[in-house]
Amino acid sequence: MRRAIITIAAVVLAAGTICEVTLGKTICVDADAAGANNGSAWADAYRFLQDALTDANSSDEPVEIRVAQGVYRPDRSTAEPNGTRDREATFKLISGVTLKGGYGGFGEPDPNARDMDRHKTILSGDLEGNDGDIGDVTDLLEHPSRGENSYHVVSASKTERTASVDGFTVRGGNANGSYYGEDIGGGGAIYCTSGTPTVDNCTFTNNSGRWQGAVVWCTELAAPRLRDCAFIGNYGLASSAVHISGKSCPVISDCTFVNNRGGAIEIDYTNWNANPIITGCMFSDNSAGLGGAVYIAADATFCECVFKGNLAHSGGAVLCSGCAHATFLESSFSNNSAAIGGGAFYNVGTGDGFPSLTLVACTFKGNVAYNGGAICNSDFTFADMNKCIFVANRAHYGGAIHNSVADDGVVAVWLNNCTFSGNHASITGGGIHNADPILPEYVSSALTNCILWDDTPDEIRATDGSFVDYCNVQGGWPGTGNIDADPCFVDIGHWDDNDTPEETWDDFYVSGDYHLKSQGGRWDANEGRWVIDDLTSPCIDAGDPMSPIGYEPFPNGGIINMGAYGGTAEASKSYFGKPPCATIVAGDVNGDCKVNFLDFRLMALHWLEER
Repeated sequence: MRRAIITIAAVVLAAGTICEVTLGKTICVDADAAGANNGSAWADAYRFLQDALTDANSSDEPVEIRVAQGVYRPDRSTAEPNGTRDREATFKLISGVTLKGGYGGFGEPDPNARDMDRHKTILSGDLEGNDGDIGDVTDLLEHPSRGENSYHVVSASKTERTASVDGFTVRGGNANGSYYGEDIGGGGAIYCTSGTPTVDNCTFTNNSGRWQGAVVWCTELAAPRLRDCAFIGNYGLASSAVHISGKSCPVISDCTFVNNRGGAIEIDYTNWNANPIITGCMFSDNSAGLGGAVYIAADATFCECVFKGNLAHSGGAVLCSGCAHATFLESSFSNNSAAIGGGAFYNVGTGDGFPSLTLVACTFKGNVAYNGGAICNSDFTFADMNKCIFVANRAHYGGAIHNSVADDGVVAVWLNNCTFSGNHASITGGGIHNADPILPEYVSSALTNCILWDDTPDEIRATDGSFVDYCNVQGGWPGTGNIDADPCFVDIGHWDDNDTPEETWDDFYVSGDYHLKSQGGRWDANEGRWVIDDLTSPCIDAGDPMSPIGYEPFPNGGIINMGAYGGTAEASKSYFGKPPCATIVAGDVNGDCKVNFLDFRLMALHWLEER
C-alpha cells in the first residue's frame, strides 16, 4: 500500500496538471486550457466558469471549483463562447460549492500554486470587453462603455453559508436600474436576498449602482459573511458600496473601503430593521452627501474600525438618522471632514425616529466641520459616550462636540470618563458647544469624570441645560466635585505652525499621550510596561465616588480616575506618599496600606450595590 501511495504521488508531481484532491469533488477552470475541457484536471479544465457551475450544480457532494488567473464573464460558456450580451447573466453561487480564485493554472510550473496577487482571477461584468480607464469613478454609472455591462456579476440569493467565493477581483458590474426598489438598481457586484454566502479575500472595484448598493445589495434577511475584502473605487448614485436593509444581518470583518463615491456602507430601515456587525474594518477617503463612509438608519455595531479622510456635506465619516441605534467600540476617527455638521459623526433625528449613538473607547483626532469638529448632535437625538478621547478637532462652533435643536427637538448627550484637549472653535465652545434653543432644557449634556484642558477659546459653552460633575475643567465650571488643575498628562499634544506662524492652513497637530502621570505607577503604551513619574495627577482618585472603578489596577484608591483611562486596565495607580504596599491587606479598600475609616466609607457608599 505504501509503495502504491508513493507511485501515485510521483505521477501527480510529474504531470503537474492534476487538480489536488479535496473532500468531495474538485473542478478546474482555466481560460487557457486546451485539453478535453471537462474540468477534471488543469490541462482539461473548463474554459468558462459557467460550465463549471453547471457541473457543480448537478453534484450530490461538496464541490470546490478552482479558477486560474484570467478574466471570466457571466454571459459566456461553451454553448456561447462569444457571449450573449445578456445583462441579466450572472455567476450564481450554489450552496455546498466553493469558488476559489488565484491559481496559476495550466502552463505554470505548479498549476495548484495559489497567489491571489500574482495570479489575478477576475469576474467581470464588462460583457463587451470595452471598459477603459474612466478616471472619475462618478462617471461609472452613465459612461457609454458601460451601458451593456452585467447588472449583477455574482448572485447569492437563497444560498447557505456553504456557498463560498474566495480570492477574486469582481469588477464592472453596473446596476443602473431606473427606479427605486428595482432588482437591477443595486448589487452591481453581488446581489443577495435571503442568502447567507461566505465571501473571502475578494477585491471589488469599478462597480456601480443607482439605488441599492454599488457593490453588494443585502435585503430580505440576508446574512452574508465578508472577510478580508477590499472595496475600492466604486460608485453609488443614491446609495453606497454596500446596502443593507430588510432585517439583514451581515458580518463584515477585516475589510477595507477606499475611495468609494456615494459612501461605503448604508444601513437602512426599509421594510424591517437591519443589524449588521462590522469589525476590524478600515474606511478611508470615501465620500457622500450624507455620511461620507457610513449612513445608518437602523441597528448596527462597529468594533475596532478605523475611519480616516472621509468627506461629506454632513457626517464626514458617519451619519446616524431615523431609527438608528449605532454602537461603536474601540474605533478611531481622524482627519474626516464635513461642510456643515459633524466632521466624524452627524447624529440627527427626524421626529419619526430618535437615533441613539453609543461610543466606547473611541478616539477622535483632527476632524473638521462648521459645527462640531468631531460630533454634531441635532434634533431628537441621544448620544452616550464613554472613555473617548477628543483631540485637535476644529469647527466654528464646538471644536469637538456641537449640540443643537431646531423648533421643538430634543438633544440629550451623556459623557463619562472622556478627555478633551487641543480642540479649537473659531467662534465658541472649543471643547463642547450647546447652542441656544428656545428652551434650554431641550439641549442637555451631562459630563462626569471628564477632563477638558487646553481647548480654545474655551472649554464649554453651554446653557443651563448642562450638568458637569467630578470633572477637571480648565478655567473652572460649577458643579459637584469639579476641579481646575493641570491634569499632568504624560505628553500633552500641541499645534505646530510648520514654520509659517502667519498662515494657519498648514498647521498640524503633534499627538500626545493622555495617560495621567503618577508616582504610584503609570502605564507606558509605547514600552508596554508600568513606569514611575516624578509627580502625580490631581485627576487620580478624583472621579465620582459612586462610579464603578472597573478594571483599574491596585492600588486604585477605591475611586475612579478622571479622563479616558479611568475605569480601565490602563488607569494610573494611586499614590499615598510612599511606595505601594508590598502585601495586600484584607479590608484595605483604597490600597494605602491601612485599614481605617476611609476604607469603611468606600465600602458603605456601595453597600448592597448591584451592577
